[in-house]
Amino acid sequence: MSKFRLVPYTLGEIAVLPSSIMSDITDWGLHATGIPSVWPHTEGEGVLVGICDTGRPNHIDLEGAIKCSKRFISATVDDKVGHSTHVSGIIAADRNGHGVIGVAPKAKLCIAKTIADDSTGSAASTVKGIDYCVEQGCDIISLSIASDNNPKIRQAILRAVDQGILVVCAAGNTGKQAKDSVTWPAQMEEVIAVGSCNELGKISDFSARGPGLDFIFPGEDILSCWLNNNYRRASGTSMATPFCAAVLALLLSYQRRKGLDLVSTKDKAMSTLKVYARDTGSHGRDSDSGWGIVDLSGFSSGL
Repeated sequence: MSKFRLVPYTLGEIAVLPSSIMSDITDWGLHATGIPSVWPHTEGEGVLVGICDTGRPNHIDLEGAIKCSKRFISATVDDKVGHSTHVSGIIAADRNGHGVIGVAPKAKLCIAKTIADDSTGSAASTVKGIDYCVEQGCDIISLSIASDNNPKIRQAILRAVDQGILVVCAAGNTGKQAKDSVTWPAQMEEVIAVGSCNELGKISDFSARGPGLDFIFPGEDILSCWLNNNYRRASGTSMATPFCAAVLALLLSYQRRKGLDLVSTKDKAMSTLKVYARDTGSHGRDSDSGWGIVDLSGFSSGL
């Protein structure tokens, strides 16, 4: 059997009591990437993002975000781990006057429970989850998983890509273990591989490196939704990946409204993201941070 695991949030998550969040909070990652400046132009309206993760969130900040959900593992579709809830909040937490705000607060979510309540998954559940996202008409799929190079998962991802879906994968929390520590399926050329950066704009110590890395997004000490209407700061490429997926949702929504062609394919998405990428290492693409950190400040004037 192939090795398979969730790309976990790293150790040291910090719980944040809901009583301490009495109004909408825009976390550091939103400001570091210029997201609030984009909201007057798009909040992700009309875009459906698929999340293959630990299940359907039940959180006040996500009440209107979830369009559909289905389980492919465990007894219930509900998130019992917290990971999917955190990921979902990063993408689409609503601007409701309380709690956190997602990168694309008006995007909708398709939740496929492919990771069990013990944080383990299987190739079978993942394939079914990806196919479900395709069937439901998702525009983008966010995958925070790592496994051996599995041909069935590969084919499922390729089926999604063939349908015009952008697939975003966590590069992994493998740090500098090797010259190329990017995990699979982020290694696939057909997906966008995402690493994590911290508040200083540097690649996180835990984040994978290598020539397969495309971009780095905020993924360290990220505040988002948690179980039981709570909030938590967590770190990992699992957090950076939905951040990237949500940025693509903003661009896709804007593209449709303006009749543009910014992110209709992976290649076009890469080209658009590179326009807004801020170098953090050597000029151009490098193994430590890919093309750099995407910063949408000045978004409207750049199109």
